Amino acid sequence: QQQVAYNTYALRPAEIKNLVGKRIAVVAGSSYVERLKELKQQFPKLTWEEKPQQESEELLGQVADGAVDCVVADSHVISVAQIFYPNLDVAFDVGKEEELAWAFPKDGDAELYAKAQEFFARIHKDGTLLRLLDRYYGHLERLEGADVESFLEGMKTQLPKFRKLFQQAQEITDIDWRLLAALGYQESHWDPLATSKSGVRGLMMLTAYTADYLGVSNRLNPKENIPAGARYLQYLKDSLPERIKEPDRTWLALAAYNTGQGHLEDARVLAKRMKFDPDSWTDLKKSLPLLSKPKHFKKAKHGYARGAEAVIFTENTRTYYDILVRFAPPHKPAPLQATLVTFPPPPDTDATLSG
Repeated sequence: QQQVAYNTYALRPAEIKNLVGKRIAVVAGSSYVERLKELKQQFPKLTWEEKPQQESEELLGQVADGAVDCVVADSHVISVAQIFYPNLDVAFDVGKEEELAWAFPKDGDAELYAKAQEFFARIHKDGTLLRLLDRYYGHLERLEGADVESFLEGMKTQLPKFRKLFQQAQEITDIDWRLLAALGYQESHWDPLATSKSGVRGLMMLTAYTADYLGVSNRLNPKENIPAGARYLQYLKDSLPERIKEPDRTWLALAAYNTGQGHLEDARVLAKRMKFDPDSWTDLKKSLPLLSKPKHFKKAKHGYARGAEAVIFTENTRTYYDILVRFAPPHKPAPLQATLVTFPPPPDTDATLSG
């Protein structure tokens, strides 16, 4: 669906005639230009600027910055952009809803067309298409605009205090510092003194048991807390079966960080019982919430769990990570600085699902 995006700091244009006199930008040579040409027949004073060297994502950023008033773009592109620009919103739809599709010339290679049909049939049947959709769009609607605004503000005011610590944690675990920072924000909003009612403490919200195991003497000291949280996340990733590939491996580890390895394993066992893929985050998002229902947690090895919270926790962290990837540069340590640290599992660790 083509839509008109605008900056919420300005008045929302309610219909096409309200766009007359506005600074409108669109990608040159796109279907958006054709749509605007159709509308110009009804509103002759409607004007716009075609941008040959820019994509819709960049133009939407200009709307958020106030450089242009409106942009016409596809709904899925605007949805992604709203993660990064909370002051971006949809004014109204333009035209009828359309389907995304691959186009082939009628006189083109028939074998190529047949292979494409086979490809789409296969990824639809084996769940690959759903996993791809989830990877790029599945976590987009978890956060409200106010949540994103608070995060962006925190990036300016709080994150600089801990950036080096997160980067040092990357050097000892090889986990992107931006993912660790996203996890830290989801846990405590980068508050080194954070303490929960259950006694979990510090910026990365470590339990007393985990802190003792990792040799942390003061959980409220971010110099100890952040690298310990990073090492624990790395341990959770390493504990999963080798066959689980990225990015599912990371999303499952994040869920375990929140709910515990045992409950994650219960969700994987339940997923397999329900004919889901226990190695797929897309499918575990379905089984984890079921661990709060008697029908399922009574049969689970580790009992009741607030699995839905683990799903929200992971999806929020994914979104914060996306924002950091867009606005914060990666950390590239000198080769001699990169030292991976591993440690054995605690003696009480449950075996992971191997079947």
